[in-house]
This record gives sequence, structure tokens and C-alpha cells, in this order.
Amino acid sequence: MNPNPTTTALRAGWTRGRVELVQSFTNGADLLSHFLWPVLMLAVMYFMRDSAFGSQGLLLGTLALPSILGMNAAMGMLSMSQVLTAEREDGTLLRAKATPHGMRGYFTGKIITVSCGLVADLAIFLVPALFLIEGLSVADAGSWLTLAWVLVLGMLATLPFGAVLGSVFTSTRAQGIIQLPVLGLIAISGIFYPITALPEWLQSVAQVFPIYWLGLGMRAALLPDSAVTVEIGESWRQLETVGVLGPGSCSASSSRRSCCAGRPAASRGRAWPSVARRRCGGWAEGARPCGRRLARMSVYEEEIGALQGGSADLRQFDGKAVLVVNVASKCGLTPQYAGLERLHEQYAARGFSVLGVPCNQFMGQEPGTSEEIAEFCSATYGVTFPMTEKVDVNGDGRHPLYTRLVDTADAEGHTGDVRWNFEKFLINGSGEVVARFGPRTEPDAPEVVAAIEKVLPA
Repeated sequence: MNPNPTTTALRAGWTRGRVELVQSFTNGADLLSHFLWPVLMLAVMYFMRDSAFGSQGLLLGTLALPSILGMNAAMGMLSMSQVLTAEREDGTLLRAKATPHGMRGYFTGKIITVSCGLVADLAIFLVPALFLIEGLSVADAGSWLTLAWVLVLGMLATLPFGAVLGSVFTSTRAQGIIQLPVLGLIAISGIFYPITALPEWLQSVAQVFPIYWLGLGMRAALLPDSAVTVEIGESWRQLETVGVLGPGSCSASSSRRSCCAGRPAASRGRAWPSVARRRCGGWAEGARPCGRRLARMSVYEEEIGALQGGSADLRQFDGKAVLVVNVASKCGLTPQYAGLERLHEQYAARGFSVLGVPCNQFMGQEPGTSEEIAEFCSATYGVTFPMTEKVDVNGDGRHPLYTRLVDTADAEGHTGDVRWNFEKFLINGSGEVVARFGPRTEPDAPEVVAAIEKVLPA
């Protein structure tokens, strides 16, 4: 039986691609190109690693690392374009075209060379960067699965476009025309600085191109869920990422939609299998508790320790209104302590109290001991309102108090995970959660004051 010519061409392309890939790591010039860009990016990361962004306390280095991965993945488009243009000039493309089924084999080889070389370049950057940058969420398999499918969709979206560009430019010199627009897109795509810091019209332009979406997908994979606060709409927008990078992935999108129903935006940045597993196992972040006993139970019946030992005894707040706030001493929002103390002093005589709950889950911004936290609050902000022990407000170790609180939606409809330090929950005298306010909502904001006055017992 004669071998299928298409199969033969594809097999030949596979072999050629592997040979060219190996040669690129033995040739001095190609080896330099593999290492130069990752080394330059590592140098940039080193100088950015301790710089904070705005008042959120997020580190620019932590935000930028996954974004740079996404940017480099998008650059596969340029690599494909430049290779095709160069080989059209030297006649390689013409010889492939003159060979029966030669173009199939040629493009198969180029896809192998460019895509595998791209993955190798990303690994050269990522492995040392993981030791350089702190605050990444890389401990669970879901993060790596998300990174993998974002990378695959990104290459499927960008490599064909690179082949089209390679057919448009007639010389390698002409390829330089595309460099400036690409650099401009990198500048506005949220790679080295959160895109929400840019004007809205620039944000709209960036969202037209895959560089932004690849960066967003990588951030969803490698950053803690709390970092979503600096994204557009405070969401990882996984469905949109799939739609932009993989327009043929309708079934994946629909299954993703069903798995994510009812989950908070901040927790949508993990791989689909882990999301489905959690929901099927009966646990979903942000889902309403199915036990009716909890729905009737007063929040004040929960038990939690006091900051300096013993019990905080929430039953002391029966008949009073309480604003529960997860606090931190080294956050950009820490000055909110002053506003919280003013609220406490203003309404204490009318049956109101602030309750501070120290938490170290957001970029490690509450690292101190109970004594250090108490000393800081008293000496810096004159805090007199009660404080609890340090607890987790998210994840498997979430304190039962917060299991009760996070089911409440804020004004934007967000339920589930606490997104950052200084998120606020208002409880009425019956122990019912009646309002939720985001971290950046100041304690003296009109909506907070109005909600408090509405539930004051006196």
C-alpha cells in the first residue's frame, strides 16, 4: 500500500521541526536569542519586585511576572512572521511550494519550531523568576492547568496571524514596520502596570488585541484571587479570554459558564477541572450554605478569640449594630483605621461598634504577633474598638464567622471571597448581615454611614 502523501508530508514536517528546534539550542546566535529577552525581563523584574501599586499594596513585580509571560507568548506571532519572511527571501518557501504537499510539511515544521521554542523561552524566564518574586499563587495544580490552557489558546490565536503577516511583508527590512505598533500595544496592555491605571479609551484599545488577554489569563493563573481588584471590572473574565483567544471553543465556554454559575469573579481564575471538582464535591466558594440551621442562627452565636487572648464573645453585641472589618497593618488601605475609629466613637453611645479582624492572607500584610498588632493600632491610630484574633477569611481555613458573612452581596452583586483588606460587613441587632462594602469604600462614605444609621437600635 502506498503511504498517504499528506501523512508523509506531516511526518516530514514534524521531523524537520524537531531538528530545527534542537539546532536552535546548539547554534550560538540562536542560543543568544533564546536567553537575551528572558534575561532582560528578569533584570526588569528585579528592579520592580518591591515597588507597590497605588493604595492596594500589591507589588508591581508580582503583578508583572505573569503579564510578561503573556506578552512573550503573544510574541510568537512576530517570530512566525519573521521566519516566513526571511525564508521567502532565501527561497526556502518557494522550494517547499514547488514540492508536492511541501507547504503542509513546511508549516508543520515551523509550528513545531516556533511553538516549542516559545515554550522553552517562557521556561527560561519563569523558573528563575519564581525564586525572585514573592506573592504568586503557584502551589496548586489548578494554577498550572490554567496557565497551560491559556498558553495553548494564545498560540492558536497568534501563530496563524503571524503566518498571515509573514505573507504580507516582502522583506525582513519591512518587518521593522510592525515593531513600533507592537511596542505601543505592550505599553497599553497592562503588562508592566495594571491596565486600570490607564484612561478608559486606552483600555478599550488594548482589549482588541491578544496581548492584553494573554496577560490577563496568565495573571488569573498565577496571582492570588485578591489581586483581581486591579483588573477591569474586578474580574478575571475567563469566558471573554476564551472567546477572544479561542473563538472555536464554544463547548468549553458553555461548560465553563455552568461551572462558574454563582461563583464570585475573584475565584474564577483557576483551571476548569478544579472548579468542577469543587462544585461536584459540594463546596463552592460564594455558594449559599444549604444548611437551614445556619440561615436562622445569629452571627453573634459564632465563637472567635480576642486579639490578646480569651474569647471575643460576640454575644455582647446582641441588640447592637456591628461593622466587621478584616484589617492589616502594612496595607495601602491601613489609614482606614482612622475612619473606623471615628465611626466607632461617633455611634458607640447609640449601640454601634466596629469589630476589627486581623488577617494575613493578602500579600502577607498583617505579619505581626497579637501584641505587635495591638501596639500598632493603639499607638498609630488610637484604636479603641474591639479586635479579634488573627484568622483566615478565605480558603479552606476560613473562620466560621466569615463563612457566614461572605454569602452577602455588595452593591455590585459580588458574593463569596473577601477580595482584599478592609472589606466591611454590617450586622444588625438581630445578628443578620445586612450590607457589604468593598475594601476601597471609606468608612465615612455616605452609603456606609446611611446603612449604619438605618440599623442603629437607638
